[in-house]
Amino acid sequence: MDPRQEGNKRRILERLDADVQKLRTLQITVEDLKRKVEITEKSKKGKGIEVENVKGQLEEADEAITKL
Repeated sequence: MDPRQEGNKRRILERLDADVQKLRTLQITVEDLKRKVEITEKSKKGKGIEVENVKGQLEEADEAITKL
């Protein structure tokens, strides 16, 4: 490979690494939110459809992150 191709390869790998880090951060955030929803649900402050909607959205986000 010539130096230009090596540079391009390095930049692509750096971008992929940055994307992986962002996805990990998102996954951690989703897990934290899931725990907070569970705590809210158990404390009886959060009841009904709204909590269920949030739980569903968090589950969808978690699945999307896993697919990426």
